[in-house]
Amino acid sequence: MGNSLLIRELSRKAIHFAGISYIPAYIYLGKELTALCIAFLILLALFLEVFRFKYGIFNFLARKEEERSIGAHIYSGIAMLIVTVLFPKNCCFLAAITSFLGDGVAGIVRLRFPNLASPAMFLSSVLASNFLEIPLSTSIPPALISTIAERTKKIRNIRLQDNLTVPVVTAFACFIISLI
Repeated sequence: MGNSLLIRELSRKAIHFAGISYIPAYIYLGKELTALCIAFLILLALFLEVFRFKYGIFNFLARKEEERSIGAHIYSGIAMLIVTVLFPKNCCFLAAITSFLGDGVAGIVRLRFPNLASPAMFLSSVLASNFLEIPLSTSIPPALISTIAERTKKIRNIRLQDNLTVPVVTAFACFIISLI
């Protein structure tokens, strides 16, 4: 992998890691205001997508296959809005951890050690959720399920967008486990 590709991918993952700011935003702003902020950010991102498509602005952050499609950040925002509105706090936090931190770590590890990307996603998600005092019994199964969701790229010729599936699947799995 060339240095320019490595730098571009690390820049993309830095944006991924910025998504962790969701957790303090939720803590300090609450569920409703966080949802409103996410909705506003989605609208802003859609506005910027118009300029990206029309003038090529921000294309340097897009992967080659993403240059003519909706940016992954739009899917991520929509997913986190759904998660924020529908699920309890711990499930929202776990969704943010797996999709922003876990998937970001996996992406970086994948650059040099492709076979270790999924274990890196799983372990970083579980360790970070433990740091937030989410019990292992609540975090391990959703982290495992979200890791599988991240690796699932297609179902019956339908291409899945992991920035949408990972947070939603994680929050849903967390919610189901919390009911047991």
